[in-house]
Amino acid sequence: MSARPHLALLCRVIASRSPETINITSAERFLSGGGLWNNTMRKGNSDFTLIELIVVISIIALSMTIAVPGFQNMLARNRVATQVNDFILATNLARSEALRRGSVVSILAEDGSDTGNEFGPGFCVYVGFAVSGADTCADTCDVVLRNFPELLGEATLDSFEDDEVIAFNGLGGFVDETIKNIDLCYPGQDGRRIYISLIGRSRTHRPEDAQKYVK
Repeated sequence: MSARPHLALLCRVIASRSPETINITSAERFLSGGGLWNNTMRKGNSDFTLIELIVVISIIALSMTIAVPGFQNMLARNRVATQVNDFILATNLARSEALRRGSVVSILAEDGSDTGNEFGPGFCVYVGFAVSGADTCADTCDVVLRNFPELLGEATLDSFEDDEVIAFNGLGGFVDETIKNIDLCYPGQDGRRIYISLIGRSRTHRPEDAQKYVK
């Protein structure tokens, strides 16, 4: 049966009523924006409740508690590695310049008065044989090849042999023919020892592994 007669009958009934007597059906309310879609949109735009806000803040605080110490440890490890590499750079520079010039080139501590941190206040690579306790990097600026600044943070750079001067001869070995051990320590981190052999070759290891390199 065709639906047209029914549709025509419905239109005539609606047309015979005045606008004041027409009831808005549920379908019309739905289509006019008062139905499910509009309710869903209102719910989606609602603010956080107090409990939800507390949960979010707690998660952020927990994440920061875990992440911040790890980040600080990473920075400390990178600082230790950089400071060790700087001293190895100084030894390699001093040795190579001694070989190139065929004369003595030294690593001189800026202030070696602290026997537990001779090279911590800074050091320089110096052409010639420096005298411990007499010469400083500032006094010999005309023959300084490179300056290395004071260590940052709480790091210390200690000569195990209490040397303030490490001098290489024209053959690349030590003037005093003594093996050198330089300890870099940083609170809360594994220390590193810089071992320099009699022929001037340097490498690093943990202080507790010293017996592996003493030859």
